[in-house]
Amino acid sequence: MTAPRKIANVLVVVLTACLLLGADKPESQNPEAEQLPQVQPPAGFERLTQLVGRWEGTEKTPEGEKKVAVQYALTSAGTAVVEKLFPGEPHEMLSIYHGDGSQILMTHYCALGNQPRMRLEKGNNPKVLKFVYQDGTSMKSVKDPHMHQLTMTLEGKDRLVHEWVFFADGKQAKVVRFELKRRK
Repeated sequence: MTAPRKIANVLVVVLTACLLLGADKPESQNPEAEQLPQVQPPAGFERLTQLVGRWEGTEKTPEGEKKVAVQYALTSAGTAVVEKLFPGEPHEMLSIYHGDGSQILMTHYCALGNQPRMRLEKGNNPKVLKFVYQDGTSMKSVKDPHMHQLTMTLEGKDRLVHEWVFFADGKQAKVVRFELKRRK
């Protein structure tokens, strides 16, 4: 056997041994994730994390009442809450709640094709979360039709009320109310 061939065989044996020795150690899918810094969420964010789960109820509008479903899930290492309105429906919408320094912001990805951003207003009632319009994308101006405000009222552990304020032509056009119960 020639010297280059011997060296090649030794390398194959060494590489195979290295692979076999490393096979016993479970490797993380994302080793960087283990090194992420711990992020302190803003005050009040835990109220949103308590919503995680499935909710069902009714949507009340000036036009009538219909069934509605809402889902909440944590994402991004617990630093954001994803709300899915009308899951699986053609008009399914997402809202994402997250910290921004000491503030809590929400971006609503609306079926209207725009994305209003709302900021949690400071309040004295821990059961009420009132998000007010800050700005938006895919809108020419604040006069474009958009969701302008959301008030969430936590009525105990398993009851939740949403009141969405819809704006058109720069003023309130209607309020859509969801009365929800946690699905067991």
